[in-house]
Amino acid sequence: MNLDKKTLIYLVIILVTLVTIVIITPMQIKNIVVLNKKIKTLRDEITKIQEDVNSRPKVLADTEKVKLSIAELKSKIISMQDVSSLQTYISQVAKENNLEIVETASTPPTAYKKIGTTSFVQIPINVTAKGTFHNLGRFTAKIESREYCLEIKRLTIVPGKPQLNINLNIVAIARE
Repeated sequence: MNLDKKTLIYLVIILVTLVTIVIITPMQIKNIVVLNKKIKTLRDEITKIQEDVNSRPKVLADTEKVKLSIAELKSKIISMQDVSSLQTYISQVAKENNLEIVETASTPPTAYKKIGTTSFVQIPINVTAKGTFHNLGRFTAKIESREYCLEIKRLTIVPGKPQLNINLNIVAIARE
């Protein structure tokens, strides 16, 4: 078989075209797919980093708010030496809200929690008072949201004329 030059050139062109279509093109397509996956992954990572960077000031601001809240709560926890001022404080808030204190009595502290080296106790204070429902409402709102870490555990109201008879069990948290 004698091939002329022209036919040989056509056969080489066809062979090169077939090799390109069958071998080289699929490899290039595979490389393009792999590169597109890597690009998508990198874009996702860049987006995540941008979101993290954008949220950092908010996180810092929230951290500062939490630190301020912790400092405020720490200042509301009394030490055992300040327990006497607690009853004075309760009487003062009652007076400000036109609630007549008949009697206050504190009972011995009970263990509450130990955090690190600091132990905390609960100090129950029983209060007997007279007043109107509105005066009681203002008193309870102020007692639980002001200077000390106080919680009203029990509230008993007995109707009376002209005022209600009120019994409260208030618990304070103190550091030992």
